Amino acid sequence: IDEKNEPISKVYESRDSFKMSDFKWGSPAKHLLCWRKSKWAEIGGIDETVLKASDDYDFPWSMAENGAVFKAVKECLYLYRNHCDGERFTTHRPLSTSKRGIKGILKKHGIGLIERNWIIWKLRSGGSLGTQSIYRNAFDRWIKEKIGYDASGKWQQQEYQQ
Repeated sequence: IDEKNEPISKVYESRDSFKMSDFKWGSPAKHLLCWRKSKWAEIGGIDETVLKASDDYDFPWSMAENGAVFKAVKECLYLYRNHCDGERFTTHRPLSTSKRGIKGILKKHGIGLIERNWIIWKLRSGGSLGTQSIYRNAFDRWIKEKIGYDASGKWQQQEYQQ
């Protein structure tokens, strides 16, 4: 829903199952995760070295690698508010930072250099990486801030796909 409580996409159900290899292309375990504190502690919690990337991508992958079992809940438990007016981590972090962070997560989980670069290229060319990024890199952000560019509401709504 948007800031006026209007729907901007349909409700997407959780996947019933997925393979470990699915994590290479993004987290198959989506928002609103609940877990046992003992499992969280067993893997050392959330890896704060990846916080410049998507911790909601790395953390479920780490949990799965350590034996966590994911169960899909079919009913919609919440609506995700998509704030288009304000600053967001997804939109205001430069694309170059996102790519570097995702490459780091892929490397952490054993994906080799050539495959990492190929995955980033496929995600970028397929539109699932960077479509919401307002800035290409830190220099682009610096220039836009210096000239008074108003970034609020300038990013494109991601087209959600199953």
